[in-house]
Amino acid sequence: MARRSDTAVVKIGTSSITDDEGVVDRSMVAKLCDEVAALRSSGRRVVVVTSGAIAAGLPELGMGGAMR
Repeated sequence: MARRSDTAVVKIGTSSITDDEGVVDRSMVAKLCDEVAALRSSGRRVVVVTSGAIAAGLPELGMGGAMR
């Protein structure tokens, strides 16, 4: 019998949260937040691992948004 894990690891890459121009897609980030919240509501611990933070920060540093 398969056992349900208490911990979910969610890896979010740059392409998961950016559009074709490399700009952060806020609606996608909101959707991912909703999904993580649902996992937490079900009693799971959630670990989020992301490389997307780099793409999100580039425009704030004046370095553009085109990272793929």
